[in-house]
Amino acid sequence: MNILFVTEDHSIRNYGITSVVSQLIDQLSINYQDVNVIILSMGSETVKQNARVKIVLVPHSKLGRFWGWSKNLSKTIKQTIEKEKIDIIHIHGLWMAAQWAALNSAKKYNLPCIVSPHGMLEKWMWNYQKQFQKIKKEIYFNRIFKPALSTETIFHVITPIELESLNRQLPGYHKITIPNAVDPSSCQFNIEPYKLEKQFLFLGRIHPVKAVDLLIDAFIQANLGSEWKLIIAGPEYIPYYVEELKSKVLSSGMENRIIFTGAVYGEYKFNLIQQTWALITPSHSEVMGMVNFEAAIQQVPSITTHETGLWDWEEGGGLLIHPNIDELTAALKIAAEWSIKERIDRGRRSFDLVAEKYSWQSVIPKWATLYSSLVENSNKIM
Repeated sequence: MNILFVTEDHSIRNYGITSVVSQLIDQLSINYQDVNVIILSMGSETVKQNARVKIVLVPHSKLGRFWGWSKNLSKTIKQTIEKEKIDIIHIHGLWMAAQWAALNSAKKYNLPCIVSPHGMLEKWMWNYQKQFQKIKKEIYFNRIFKPALSTETIFHVITPIELESLNRQLPGYHKITIPNAVDPSSCQFNIEPYKLEKQFLFLGRIHPVKAVDLLIDAFIQANLGSEWKLIIAGPEYIPYYVEELKSKVLSSGMENRIIFTGAVYGEYKFNLIQQTWALITPSHSEVMGMVNFEAAIQQVPSITTHETGLWDWEEGGGLLIHPNIDELTAALKIAAEWSIKERIDRGRRSFDLVAEKYSWQSVIPKWATLYSSLVENSNKIM
């Protein structure tokens, strides 16, 4: 079975989506020798994959960069489908040229096609847009994206919340729910309890959907002891928003306790997580959030929101809140009062929950079954 994965950006800069897609692809390649995966991505950079995985990169055209367009895009997809004898296409994302071109190719060849929106159609994401941007997206969604769909298109959702959203916006299309996952064995926990820092960590894109502004306000309002710090680590996607956040910190006089590190990767990122008291992901909209899993496998509990769809998170030692200042402030105070013993216990419970319910060992068979069933019932034209 030959699967073509299509994404607008498979570089490390695409953060969460690249992490999810990269792990799924490697797990398929490692566990199923009869499955061959080809990645087609826009741009000139990619993360490292298993040696069995083929990668096709399509550089952007200068004038089409805003939409991720290239004059060679459709041609390259066509050539890849024919050369690699593709059986099924799995598209990640919605709004860029790569997804649109892949949908049209799937329709042309009558190939089964899975679309994973990764939370891009959630209600908050629509409502956050300025009116002009919202109108543009509505036109694109209804006049360009939907007509590119076929009867062979199914939608993959990550949580029941996302399923409800897509049932409302895309009625009549088949959906399947498969959660995100992580490999618990990929991390070696090696931090001693006495080395835990009295710090909270936000790790992710610095974007309004992540509610970093609420987190800063809550940390200030919590009025914790002077030994407590808030580390904000991640790429600064929206300059004006980042400037507002940094101005807020300066106005509070807490610039020595609320620290922006910029994007972090690799070993430095994992060390930063391991020494953290608790991870904080107060997103307005999120489909689980891979960073919650990454923290859990390092035995670091997290405070996250009901909106992530992680309904069982508190069973694993984490805390669930709604994204508002009062609930976030209260959660920070509760976490700061944990004893070392309770903090360690919550970290271990987080690990156990993820290992049991959100590991690739339990999730990857669901993907293999889905791909196989779609290919067996397809009527592809080749």
